[in-house]
Amino acid sequence: MPGINDIWSEFKQTGSTKSFRKLYDACYDLLYRYASFYVDNLDAEEVVLDLMLYLWRNRDSIEIQSSVESYLRTSVHNRCLNRLRGRWPSTSLEPVAELGTEMDLGRITENDISIVVWEAMATLSPKCRQIFEMSRNDGLKNSEIARIMGLSEKSVEAYITRSLKQIRIFAKKGLLLLIFMGI
Repeated sequence: MPGINDIWSEFKQTGSTKSFRKLYDACYDLLYRYASFYVDNLDAEEVVLDLMLYLWRNRDSIEIQSSVESYLRTSVHNRCLNRLRGRWPSTSLEPVAELGTEMDLGRITENDISIVVWEAMATLSPKCRQIFEMSRNDGLKNSEIARIMGLSEKSVEAYITRSLKQIRIFAKKGLLLLIFMGI
């Protein structure tokens, strides 16, 4: 079985979804376990998915001088530290929505991305989904939602934050799946 350095070289040369899938399969579990030492499981999953999307998008400009595994571990480590320091990107879904055009996958449409986001919302618990929809679709303020739902504003914020995190993770997984499928 080829090593991670060999798989990376193949991916850099071909840029194919097949070689990217090999890289993903070879690295994901290792990087996830490593990230889990620093951050909670949802954050660890997001850190690794974000790194994998970064590798896909920037494969032509990334130059790894030493071990690919060392590069990936260092990248995960730094992303976890940034997360812990509060320097993680905002919870906006716009960067995820922009991936379709940035990845130069002309076949991924805005509709594909919308479907992934709606499917992500379907995975939320009923209460999370209701609060998230009241915030995003109905435009209600957290204080209004808290009053309607009989919750504290902090609880509403926590539900919205959890919803956004789950949607981002699901959306990134969905985009990786679209890449793997060559859509």
